Amino acid sequence: PKGWAVNLGPAWGSGGTDTIYGKDRSFLASSQARKIPDLYLHVKRAMWIGDVLGETRQYGGEGKPGTWSNMSLLTQQRIIKEFKAVTLAPLGEELGEADEPTLAEQVIASPATEEDKKIINNSDGSIEIPAAAFSTPQKELRGVAVMKSFSGGMQMYLPNFGGGGRIILRGGSWKGDATGCNSERRIRESGLGGYPNWGFRLALTPANGENKPELTLDLGNGVTLEFVYIKPGTFTMGGESTVETPFDCPETPKHEVTLTKGFYLGKYEVTRGQGAALGAGGGKAINDANHPLGSIRSEFISNFCKKVFMKTGRQVRLPTEAEWEYAARAGSNARWFFGNDPGKLGNYAWFKENSGSKSNPVGQKKPNSWGLYDMYGSVWEMVADTYDKDYYANSPKQDPAGPGQKPQSLVEYTISVPSAGLYALTARVVTMNYDQMIGVAANDASAARIGLPFTLGKLQDTDPVMVNLNQGENKLKFWRVEGPQYGIAVKSFTIKPSN
Repeated sequence: PKGWAVNLGPAWGSGGTDTIYGKDRSFLASSQARKIPDLYLHVKRAMWIGDVLGETRQYGGEGKPGTWSNMSLLTQQRIIKEFKAVTLAPLGEELGEADEPTLAEQVIASPATEEDKKIINNSDGSIEIPAAAFSTPQKELRGVAVMKSFSGGMQMYLPNFGGGGRIILRGGSWKGDATGCNSERRIRESGLGGYPNWGFRLALTPANGENKPELTLDLGNGVTLEFVYIKPGTFTMGGESTVETPFDCPETPKHEVTLTKGFYLGKYEVTRGQGAALGAGGGKAINDANHPLGSIRSEFISNFCKKVFMKTGRQVRLPTEAEWEYAARAGSNARWFFGNDPGKLGNYAWFKENSGSKSNPVGQKKPNSWGLYDMYGSVWEMVADTYDKDYYANSPKQDPAGPGQKPQSLVEYTISVPSAGLYALTARVVTMNYDQMIGVAANDASAARIGLPFTLGKLQDTDPVMVNLNQGENKLKFWRVEGPQYGIAVKSFTIKPSN
């Protein structure tokens, strides 16, 4: 077609997209149905009901949709059929119109030759490693594809993936019953997410030898972040509830946890005023500087932490679930840090019965015995852990940090190095977004993180990272974590002696 054409990522035109639409035909169908906006609202309503009930959205025929997702798809198909909705012109004429392999599919299917996989050892000690030269069996590389590169030779495509799980929230909120505001209750992200009663407080890992009782970070214009030092210790984590729903997480089994290192935890939940001071916005929460910052998602928190670092030079983060519960209990093994009498909760927390059905300024109730305010009620507080129903039963006894995310797109290369030493490693890549990365480790030693530039669709070299290599044979492993990560193409890796 003339003019602009749609391209939804490196897999576009090969049957897939790097978006919520798993298949390009799914995007086609949605674009057709949206041409009748009044009727397409029925499609969205079915999706929204599915969200509330915890169904995973389906945008096409792949996977097994839930009841309401299936209803949305059937409604979409009926709109297309009955009203003969047409394709948007920029999508291209062949998209979804035939079952024959597209040109892109034929290119992807082109096998890499031995010449494409040839690793070159140069006379200056540098080594050039084509991305197609990995030794990992193809059947173990889910979604990884080798294809022809527009610049000649072959390139490796690494697929996109999400954040790796549903974030856990703790502490209860102003919308919930008093019984849910305690040290044990836990829920997970579900439904639409980003609700007004979802917020967070920050943690900070001390520098070496840093353990003063309180710490303040200056955000400018009289706005600060205040932290309380939490000493190392041992406690019993968990509760009695075994209920598991799209929102609720089991609290069992109870298990002993030791935190071997002290940490700083926010004295208060992060507020709208602190968000405004960093230009980070604040979603849909009440427009009051001292109210907790609500209506947020994990992506917002990641961006907020980066802005704090840029302003103060200190790396802040979400607390782990173990850190949060340890601080909430403040030395107590009871349901609440003040004991098992719920009648006292109103002195320490905002909940449905006393909140006026809205958020309230932070720090208005009494703190717990470790000097932390609003650990119960106010807003549900996100923690760093993602939900795994078996994690409580199998978590480490010391410093548990959550189930984490399994490495994606793990590929391995075998290279021969003329002499041992420190080498600078770069990757030649094409990316479609910021904040992307590849992990690398040589001979299963400590991992390094290769930050990827936003290349605007052109091949570009990354900044180098340093790896220690032995003389002779070495194993280099590359992988991706820290979702969400978007699809990228890797042309090659280059290793050069550091001196």
